[in-house]
Amino acid sequence: MADEYGPLDRIRYRPNLSEPLSNLVQDASEAAAARMRRSVKSDVRRNSALEGGADAASMAAGLVPGAGIADVLGLLPDFKGGYQPSFGRNLLSGNYRDAALQTLGLGGDIMMATPLAALGVAAKGAREAARLPIAAGDMRVSTRFPTAVKRTEDPLRQHLSIGVEEMRADPEGFAHNTSLLSRYPGFARLQGMSPDEAARAYVDQAAGNMRFLYENSPAEMKARAPHWYEGANRISDALAQRWGIPRQSVSAALASLSPQKDWFMNATLGERVGDIVMDNPRASGDMVNWIRSQPKVMAAPGAEDALRGITGKRLDQVDPKNAALFVRAFDEAHNTRSYRSILPEGDYGDFITTMSGDPGKVAWGTFGDIDKAVRAIRSGGDMGIISPLLGEKHKVRSFYNNIEVPNDPFGDVTADTHQVAAAQMRPLSGASEAVIQHLASGGPAGSVNARSSAISGVKGTYGLVNDATRQFAESVGLIPRGGQSATWEPVRELFEVENG
Repeated sequence: MADEYGPLDRIRYRPNLSEPLSNLVQDASEAAAARMRRSVKSDVRRNSALEGGADAASMAAGLVPGAGIADVLGLLPDFKGGYQPSFGRNLLSGNYRDAALQTLGLGGDIMMATPLAALGVAAKGAREAARLPIAAGDMRVSTRFPTAVKRTEDPLRQHLSIGVEEMRADPEGFAHNTSLLSRYPGFARLQGMSPDEAARAYVDQAAGNMRFLYENSPAEMKARAPHWYEGANRISDALAQRWGIPRQSVSAALASLSPQKDWFMNATLGERVGDIVMDNPRASGDMVNWIRSQPKVMAAPGAEDALRGITGKRLDQVDPKNAALFVRAFDEAHNTRSYRSILPEGDYGDFITTMSGDPGKVAWGTFGDIDKAVRAIRSGGDMGIISPLLGEKHKVRSFYNNIEVPNDPFGDVTADTHQVAAAQMRPLSGASEAVIQHLASGGPAGSVNARSSAISGVKGTYGLVNDATRQFAESVGLIPRGGQSATWEPVRELFEVENG
């Protein structure tokens, strides 16, 4: 099967997995709900009779102004050392009564605000709530990862987000980064504006560009593209079930392999890594021959020692520092280079072909990315391992969140190269100045780079496109990650751009 169809068919031809999300078999739905129930300390709340004790105290706490926002985010204490489930978790677990009560609480908070400022107050409250402690069992990671000794926030203990508000925490960095915006074609009018004025003008114009893309995309694309991350979550869950590991481990592996890869290639790389790690094969002569045929690999320091350390051994016998080389060599020696397209709902489409009609070939990223994916697969779902493994960049951390918890109400956005292209309405690649500054990836000598802060964890200009996507999404009735995928599809059709 693998030689003819490629690894992705192992998902496609599993029973029920090519059906719509609503038709998933009952036992799979129940298993997902059971995993979600175990992931939060909420059994007492669900099983009690809403009278007296902890539930009465919980309901009383919900009457405090602003508590509706915290409740929707899953940040109200359950008085048992944990936190009550969020609105998204209640929906995923089938607890529709609790989810409905949460929306009533949020609605009360909004109605207490002045009519014109209601949404702004709610959004500000949600961002403030997003700095409260991470609950035990929460699978979302902070999208900022401060590392400095002088940091005032802990990304492993607090829910941190990224946007213009967070960029302002470093006034000098904010001023420098907003001064870059007038360099981009179509944004010259921002020159001379104050940092706040430039940020607002950029966000407004970028959101308008995204709305134009969305409104002029085909009706079918409008209907289906917002569900892209639901499909990604479905794939992650299917792989987790295949390998018998927690889904967050799979989502982290997929996110780790995402830099400079489009989703189609990203998905097959993640599947290949997991299959190899879980199958635990023995190194073959073909693998050794492939390694020796790669000049760059053999030129690396310690290459001969690594080769000797792999030869004749199973993967679990290999030094972890050489696991990435083992995985790459096994795939190159034994797996097809073909891979498939993926539909928004998570089903698999046709094989990728080149402009000439030849089969497309999968291409690996760095050994460092493979190493992170291997460690994620082996992490046992430990968020203390997974969160640092995802690194400090906003895009990879947000991508993990959008795959693993696509309906959590934090407004995380996977703002990749495509999203910068949508914001600026022009073709861009990973080497474009705007993308380098957005991702804080560092340009060649002589480049004008964006600034980052180890104290706040803010990297480059990412927060601007993040907020522009949130603003656009709200204007058309989508959640932020749905707004991103709804513009990701049309901008890929309009321009040929590399993923980042």
